[in-house]
Order: sequence, then structure tokens, then C-alpha cells
Amino acid sequence: MGGSHTVFEAIMENAIQWRTSQSHKKQAIGFAILIALDILTVNCIKRQVTHEAVNPSPTRSV
Repeated sequence: MGGSHTVFEAIMENAIQWRTSQSHKKQAIGFAILIALDILTVNCIKRQVTHEAVNPSPTRSV
């Protein structure tokens, strides 16, 4: 999972750079990256919640 986090950080940093660009074309690409990032984030959260539901942490009281 550590590698995925690094990729996620790189995508986020790239999206911020594109978003702050003054070019309309770059803004459009940045907006597409942000949409993709939102989708990836939601999917990641869903996967994490599902994983925790199936494999509850032993320290967590249910």
C-alpha cells in the first residue's frame, strides 16, 4: 500500500499544478485529473471500508 500512497501524492501534486495553471487547455486537463482523482479517492475509501468491515482491527471494539 505504501507505493500506492506515493502515486496518489504524485497525482495530487500534479493536479494542483495543472489547476493553478493560467492556460485554458491546461485548466481543462487539470479539471479532468481532479475528476479522476475524486473517483480514485472514492474507490480507495470504499475498498478500505470494505477491508475493515471484513477484517476488523483487533484493537477496535465493535
